[in-house]
Amino acid sequence: MSNKPEHLHLIVFSDSFAVCKLPSDAGLPDWATKPSSSFCSVTRTSDELSIVCPHVPPGTPDTQYNWTCLKIKGPLDFAWTGILASLAAPLSDAGISIFALSTYDTDYILVSEEQAAAAVAVLQQQGHTITYESKTNHTISTTSIRLRDGPATEFHPDPWVVSLLENTADACFGLVVVAGWPPSREQWLSSYAQFCAAVQLCFEEVDVTESFQDKTTFPAVYFYPFAALHTTVATIRPFTFEGALSEPQKDTIIRNATQIMERAIRNDSWPKNPLRLEIESAQLGSKAGILLWKETTGGMQLIRNCIEEAFDELMEEFPEEVPLIKSTFTMPQIIHSTFCRFTRVPRTCCDQVQERFQRDVVSNLSSMFPSSIAVNSVSLVCERTPYMHIPNDERHVLLNVKLE
Repeated sequence: MSNKPEHLHLIVFSDSFAVCKLPSDAGLPDWATKPSSSFCSVTRTSDELSIVCPHVPPGTPDTQYNWTCLKIKGPLDFAWTGILASLAAPLSDAGISIFALSTYDTDYILVSEEQAAAAVAVLQQQGHTITYESKTNHTISTTSIRLRDGPATEFHPDPWVVSLLENTADACFGLVVVAGWPPSREQWLSSYAQFCAAVQLCFEEVDVTESFQDKTTFPAVYFYPFAALHTTVATIRPFTFEGALSEPQKDTIIRNATQIMERAIRNDSWPKNPLRLEIESAQLGSKAGILLWKETTGGMQLIRNCIEEAFDELMEEFPEEVPLIKSTFTMPQIIHSTFCRFTRVPRTCCDQVQERFQRDVVSNLSSMFPSSIAVNSVSLVCERTPYMHIPNDERHVLLNVKLE
C-alpha cells in the first residue's frame, strides 16, 4: 500500500461559496449549473439535494453562506489513507470546523471566511504549501475577501471596541492600505452627521447614549468618529491576527509592505487622478455597520491590481523575505466604510432595528449623500490602535500617495 505524502499542496479558491440544501426530489436550479472557474458540487440522496457553489442566490432557504474552499492539489492515490484527517486534526485543535467533499481526483475542504486566514496559518505551520487562485485560474499569492457580514439577525459585541474606548496604548499592530483618509470635512462631514443621527434613531435611546451614573459603561452601539472613516484598499496584516510579534518582526513587515507599495506606485497602470465614490447602499451586519460605495472611475480596481501584482513579484523574487505576511495579505472585493460596531448586545430587538434601518436610512441614502466624494490620496498606515483610530503622523502613516 502506498503512503501519502507528508506535506500537501492546497489551493485556496477566490470565490465565496455557499452550501445549500433542497428537497431530494427538487430539480437542479439554473444557478447551480452556472459555469464556475473553481468548484461546484451537486449531491443527490434520498434525503436531500445538496449543492455547494459560488452562485446561490441571497435569501435561499436552508443555505449557509460565506465559505472559503481549499482544494488539495491532486490527483490523490486511492490507496492513501488519512489525507483529510491530517488536515482536519490540526484545524480542529485550533477550533476551526470544516466541511469536506471528495471527488475522483482529490479532496476539498471548506472553512468559514472568518476563519480562513487562521486556517491557512495553521496548515502552513503543519508544513503544507498554500497557494491562491485568481478568477482567471492563475495561481497568485493573495486572498480575495468578499462581503461576509450580511444584514444581521442578531448583533455581536466586539472586544476590540472596548479596548479602543479604554484608550489602551499600542493595543495592536496591523498594516493596511486605505483611501480617502483622513476624510474631507468639506465634502461629507455634514452628510455623515445626518446619517449617524438617522441610524441612532433605529435603536432605543439606552443603546446609543452614555450612562450619566456609570461612566465606565459605554453605549452598546459605538459610532466611528468622522476622523476614523476610511475605505480599505488592501490589508497587509490585520491587527486582529493572533500571534505576538517581536519588534524586529514588525520592522520586517513594515519594510515588506513599503516595498510592495513602492512597486505598485511605479506600475504604469497606477491611476493619476482622484477616485470618485458614490453612495450605493448601507448595511447593519452582526459585527459592524458599513457604508457601501461605488467607485466610478475604475481607479480603485487599478490600484488593487497594482498592489496585487507588486505582492506577487516580491513573493517570486524574495520568497524568504515575506513569510510574515504571506498568509495575512488580503484584497477586498467591495468598497466600504465601517461606521459602527457594538460594545455589547443592544437591547433593541434586531429585527426592529433592521426594519427601521431599511425604512428610514437605506431608502434615504441618496438625499443624505447627494454628491460624489473625491478621494485624493492612498496611504499605507500602521494600526497601533484598532479600526484606524490613529493620528495622522509619521509613526502611523508609512507612505502617502497623492492622486492628482
